[in-house]
Amino acid sequence: MALGIKREKFGDLILSNDGCYVAVQEEIVDYIKMNLISIGKTHCTIDVLDIYSSEIPKYDFQKLL
Repeated sequence: MALGIKREKFGDLILSNDGCYVAVQEEIVDYIKMNLISIGKTHCTIDVLDIYSSEIPKYDFQKLL
């Protein structure tokens, strides 16, 4: 969101042990790759996955009371 992109362009975040996966609209992929270099004070790298040939983690919802 800090890049000025509307929330509607992003899907849900899927957290895993080795990172975070997020679906984005194809029109903003290059912009995100060029401009998203950190989240807060943490450096990040961006990899684009092909949803048809890459293994993407399943949602693992947990109820917190």
